[in-house]
Amino acid sequence: MTAKPSTNTGTQAVEYVRHSLAVCAIPLGRKGPTAIGWNLLENAITCPTAAATLTGNVGLLHAWSGTMALDVDDWGAASEWLLARGVNLAQLFTASDRVEIASGRAGRAKLLFRLPAGLHTPVQTLQVKGGDSGMTLEFRCADASGNSMQDVLPPSIHPDTGKPYQWGGSGDWRNLPVIPEVLLQVWQGELAKRTKGSAPAAPLTVPPAFAPQSFAPHPGFATLEENLWGVTVVESALDHVSPDTDYPTWRNISWAIMSTGWKSAPQIVHGWSQCAPFRYDRAATDTLIRSFDPTRGITLATLFHHAKQNGWTTLQQYPLAVVSSPPQSSAPGYVTPYHPVDWSVHGDIRNARHFAAMFGGRMLYVHGHNEWLRWSNDRWVVCDQGQEIEAVKQAAQAMMADAAFSLSVDQDRGKGHVREAVAAHRISRMKAALELAQSGPGMSTGPADLDANPMLLGVGNGVVDLKVGALIANRPEMLITRHCAADYDMAAACPRWLQFMSEVFGGDLATIDTVQRLLGYTLTGLNTEEIIVFCSGFGANGKSIFGNIVNRILASYSKVAPHSLLAARRRDDHGPRGDIAMLEGARLVSVNELPGGMQLDEQSVKALAGREPISARELYERFRTFEPQFTVWVRTNHRPIIKGDDDGIWRRIVVLPFRQKFEGPRCDKHLEAKLWAERDGILHWMIEGAGRYLALNSLAFSPTILAEQRQYRRDSDLLGEFLADCTVTDPAGRVPDKELFGRWRHWCDVNGHKAGGKATFTQRLAERGFPISRSNGDRFYSGVRGVP
Repeated sequence: MTAKPSTNTGTQAVEYVRHSLAVCAIPLGRKGPTAIGWNLLENAITCPTAAATLTGNVGLLHAWSGTMALDVDDWGAASEWLLARGVNLAQLFTASDRVEIASGRAGRAKLLFRLPAGLHTPVQTLQVKGGDSGMTLEFRCADASGNSMQDVLPPSIHPDTGKPYQWGGSGDWRNLPVIPEVLLQVWQGELAKRTKGSAPAAPLTVPPAFAPQSFAPHPGFATLEENLWGVTVVESALDHVSPDTDYPTWRNISWAIMSTGWKSAPQIVHGWSQCAPFRYDRAATDTLIRSFDPTRGITLATLFHHAKQNGWTTLQQYPLAVVSSPPQSSAPGYVTPYHPVDWSVHGDIRNARHFAAMFGGRMLYVHGHNEWLRWSNDRWVVCDQGQEIEAVKQAAQAMMADAAFSLSVDQDRGKGHVREAVAAHRISRMKAALELAQSGPGMSTGPADLDANPMLLGVGNGVVDLKVGALIANRPEMLITRHCAADYDMAAACPRWLQFMSEVFGGDLATIDTVQRLLGYTLTGLNTEEIIVFCSGFGANGKSIFGNIVNRILASYSKVAPHSLLAARRRDDHGPRGDIAMLEGARLVSVNELPGGMQLDEQSVKALAGREPISARELYERFRTFEPQFTVWVRTNHRPIIKGDDDGIWRRIVVLPFRQKFEGPRCDKHLEAKLWAERDGILHWMIEGAGRYLALNSLAFSPTILAEQRQYRRDSDLLGEFLADCTVTDPAGRVPDKELFGRWRHWCDVNGHKAGGKATFTQRLAERGFPISRSNGDRFYSGVRGVP
């Protein structure tokens, strides 16, 4: 049967590309492509201009579209095979959102699904065959080398029936359903079984995405036409040649552009020349353009020669409006929808909207921090090297490509588009587009929204849900910007760390269990326990190595603060608290070595180890208010002086004693390196501690820790010590207030303490049962008398 070509293949192919699907050309009368390299990403058709040229059949490239097909060849055998693995095939084909490709052949069925976010590479195709080696079922996506498989799409013509492929099911191909998790698990599990014991497969490497005109090899540069592809190639080369150069080079590059004979060539010359604003002269540029003589032999080869000398090596380096990382997925190689420029909007507003259309979900501005984030390698990272400028440059370049295409369709309107696209390349317009984009929907957030879920912990290989101890894929909407410097591996062990814990705490298993829960609690962003941990003990006792390892593992979740964070301040010191403002978003705050005799700022401790929002500011900055999500850990040889004796301060103090001494043969100079090698296991141990804390809903301090706290409180009770030294309790006794306060001041002077005011002294005595009384106009402290 002779197949007649569909009259609207190109139109439909454009729609596929605009909806994130990468396609390939298939000759009429065939069910598969015939061109060499059709399954490679660099040959995928991903832009409307190229798609519009298709006239035969069209195929869907699964690996580069983030899709897969479930191809059923034998319904009975496939149903039985899937049912044995917990999947009901009939339910898949009756789902309300199912999308089918109908070929018109009896007994065959094919479902399309979108792959979930978080898959880092295309999944290898799985074939299930029957006893007669006939095909029963096929999970189609990529071949063993990571290159794409394809399936024929409507309105292609089936070579056997002569009828067009059609869409079936009650769903919409524009919004493909995600593959059911149980079906994905069967697919991946069966692949794992089949590869077990064989040589490890080579990693699937995905080249940068690019959008050539067709699946055929690219023609020579000399034959470039004035269309989206041709202008893109020239613009990519010009990106590597500065117009701020000597006159002969500038002249030759300009003439090379003119050698194309394109109508847009003069505008391209002007746009490129304007990138050297201090040398650009419109009249001189016009004169140079008019002086072009094609007989001089200067062609695009001149431009490409200079570009290659500056690192232009391959066309795949040049980013188009079709990019490789869609908002809904971080998997490399997936194609985002093409974003045409809305030329009905003008100036910086249009540029900002086009930037947002291209990079929405992959770029995010943080108000308050005045910085851009970018979604890179499955995580949000700060644009600390001008990546936001590079992104807006890409948007401007895509705008130029769109303008060139517009010029080829409508010359009069296209000229205006090219002028506006050239203007969009100016640094002032780029910065304006970035500034306006900050107010666009979904393009910005506030600091309070970042890392806001206390039960989610960023790790090297994803995100851990601390409530259940499960590893999940990171997603942009989680807004996780911090990560531990270790992977979460439930099989990872840390035998040397456990030995270290036993050595440091003298085999006290109850205290080791408490430390595990304390560290687990620190991993969470909870502030419910309202504690500050003091790791106390004199040198060579392991607390520095302990703190270093924990700090390194928590990485960007950890902040090191100066001891001024906890030190008492003068009453008139109302300066900015940068040491507090810097703690926003941290989960571990480390303070190292307090000076001897330092008095604790009890109000700061109550704020830092509390649940109320904290307001602080950096020097010359505005106040910021944030919820504390951190636990403060202090490493010190000298415990600070705590003058208060109320439960409000002491219930927050946790003392972790480091009593051992590691000197001589007990000292291992390589211990920290050995422990760091177990970082994945240590993180696993800490996450287990978080689970145990959440299960108990308590830190459940060991007897040793409770005893240390009680002793610390007794040692810090200066008033109690004074009363024991200088008074006796006597229900009938009394002491004149001036006399007892004078004794207190003298005692404090002798012992090197600050006495404070009389009102505070009176209040604290009353709290201990020695209230003030009056007799004949004199004031006395009752229930106590002085020792001679």
